[in-house]
Amino acid sequence: MEEIYRKEKQEIMDLNLKVLRNMDPEISEILIIASFCSLHELDKASKIWHACEMAGPLFLVKRGPKNSLKMILLNQKNTIDYEEEIYAGQKFELKESEKFLFFQNRNSVIKGIWISNAEDLKKIYSIINEYVSTK
Repeated sequence: MEEIYRKEKQEIMDLNLKVLRNMDPEISEILIIASFCSLHELDKASKIWHACEMAGPLFLVKRGPKNSLKMILLNQKNTIDYEEEIYAGQKFELKESEKFLFFQNRNSVIKGIWISNAEDLKKIYSIINEYVSTK
């Protein structure tokens, strides 16, 4: 029974990888999947957070020959997915009690990703933090 479960899980992972490679052929590996998250953005002028009408599974992937990292949110609210390349020195902040991962992108926009599963949140933060601190 466990063998069947493992095989089905691998088939799902292979299918997810195929879908993601249609978006970005450079993706080499899925590091972790958070089954549900939502994206938020800080309005700097009013200091108010706004939901971005983006929610669904979040994939943290390795891509290209340099093994760069990228977050991809497959949006279930509309047809626009969210992609964020992670770069060396980028700052991430974990708010574990609120299940949020905050960061500033290359355009100086402050984003927050709410991740429903606390363990996924901690794993994603750990992988990203290790990556940005070693590059």
